[in-house]
Amino acid sequence: MASPPLRQNWRAETERQAHALRGGLREFIRRSKSAGTLTPEVVMAYAALNITDDGGTPIQPAAHHVLWLTLMCDERIRKLLIIAPPESAKTTWTVSAFLGCYIGFYPERSVIIGSTSGPVAEKRAMSLRSAVDSGSWRLTFPGVEPVRAAEGFKWSTTEWSLAPGGVPRSGRLHPTISAFGTGGSVIGARADVVLSDDLLDFDNSRTAHQRGLV
Repeated sequence: MASPPLRQNWRAETERQAHALRGGLREFIRRSKSAGTLTPEVVMAYAALNITDDGGTPIQPAAHHVLWLTLMCDERIRKLLIIAPPESAKTTWTVSAFLGCYIGFYPERSVIIGSTSGPVAEKRAMSLRSAVDSGSWRLTFPGVEPVRAAEGFKWSTTEWSLAPGGVPRSGRLHPTISAFGTGGSVIGARADVVLSDDLLDFDNSRTAHQRGLV
């Protein structure tokens, strides 16, 4: 059995290595952002820094998650449909990981999150806002700050914005994140990315007519 000083030294060395690893991942993300290169590897690095499982361990992608990220990061693909069974971590990797990294790279682009209902879409938006408010996210994307209501933008559970230094560019109209449920009005909204997660449920897909309304 290791003596107390040995255990303490081991713990200190482990923490030092973990700190160095986190610093290396953040530097990789910052260099990629400066180059304007959002790749699956960047999103995976972001996830390792900012998302943990229920046990507090940084998440790791399975092979199908890597495939999803490869497709999502390819801006030549204008429309993408992912069909996967429940509990396959679709929301974790598309919303929490991909969008969480995307808005750090491009805080003044606009993203619409759609879901089966307003409250479900709101939860997706709030999970991202909680991430943005975390110290880890701010260390990953230094200088990207919330745009508060005083700047003419909302900071609500369904609509909020980011900008370099918290100051939006002149003439900017649209929020970074806005969330809508199926049937919600998007009149006047603009988006660089529309991500629909759990868009269908039993009630809105029972008949061909209902499916046509979605």
